[in-house]
Amino acid sequence: MLAKSKPELKTKIRLDLSPRLLEYKRVNWRGMWALYQREVRRFLIVWVQTVATPAITALILLAIFSLAFGRAELKIANLPFATFIMPGLVMMSVIQNAFANTSSSILASKMQGNIADLLLAPLNAAELTLALIAGGATRGFGVGILVVFALMPFIEFQFIHPAYIVYNILCAAVLMASLGAFAGLWAEKFEHGAALTSFVVVPLSFLSGTFYQIGNLPEPFQTIARLDPLFYLVDGLRYGFTDLSESNPLKSAVALFLITAIAYFSIWLLFKKGYKIRT
Repeated sequence: MLAKSKPELKTKIRLDLSPRLLEYKRVNWRGMWALYQREVRRFLIVWVQTVATPAITALILLAIFSLAFGRAELKIANLPFATFIMPGLVMMSVIQNAFANTSSSILASKMQGNIADLLLAPLNAAELTLALIAGGATRGFGVGILVVFALMPFIEFQFIHPAYIVYNILCAAVLMASLGAFAGLWAEKFEHGAALTSFVVVPLSFLSGTFYQIGNLPEPFQTIARLDPLFYLVDGLRYGFTDLSESNPLKSAVALFLITAIAYFSIWLLFKKGYKIRT
């Protein structure tokens, strides 16, 4: 009898990848959009405090300085004082609101114990960084544009270089949202976040040439002021509205891009390492 031939054994290697596992291999646009929407809704729910109040604050500051210097017809670089300080008022609003949005969001999640929701979500470090910073930048950019239109009836100015206006407001929003994310990760309680705002963000914004020309400062204070990145944000925005600049606009734009990119990717590295959010 002929022996029955044994069926040929074939070894097949099959990768059993579920759709959920494959989702981690590509960008989770839906998850990022959901987190971004959450960040935007956080400040829109209390829009009177987060959106309207900065515009009112800018108008109050304008009224104070107009009453103080308006009668004397004070001019800086052949510009009316109100026109000169207008870009600084806009930039201060952008800086403070973009910083506050991300710092308060991350710090509140840490203090309330729901930071685990972000860590367990199907989002990697790059997606978390983009969604959170985009939410803070949206608030900063939106408030800045609102302040511009709020000041328009009271100050004469033009949109001389609109590209520089949009670029500087956007850079400021992304940069300060990134620094706010660092503050939220670093701080361990609300007092730490408030201290950074009071002793770092506010002084730097006031010392950035908002109410005066840096060139009028004596040395070494003029050099120190030029090391402040917020100076280039204010100066670039002032160039967009008045064509007046104390630095080279193109070089400042490139420097702002590099500084913003470094800040953004630094936050990505911190999220990737789980800095102060993983035990």
